[in-house]
Amino acid sequence: MEMRKLKSVEGRVVPFEDGRPWPTKDRKDGKFEPQTVEVPFTRYYRRRVADGDLVDVKAQAEQSKAEQAKAEQAKPEPTRTSSSKGVDGKTGGRS
Repeated sequence: MEMRKLKSVEGRVVPFEDGRPWPTKDRKDGKFEPQTVEVPFTRYYRRRVADGDLVDVKAQAEQSKAEQAKAEQAKPEPTRTSSSKGVDGKTGGRS
């Protein structure tokens, strides 16, 4: 069976398939941080990912990299403003 690294979404309480609580770590601010766990990717976990209760850590990292690359490509290049003054410092046209 395929194994996946999953993490529960912050603020959601998601049990394992067998009913055990998802592991968390205490943070300094008093909240709990969900831990990443490698589990067999059964129908139960696929459904939790589809519902948005769990996230696939690897897929999330790949999506984040793709979004960063897309944002880099979308950045406009600095535009060069051309001056309408000629070499002699006068505005265009002939004198």
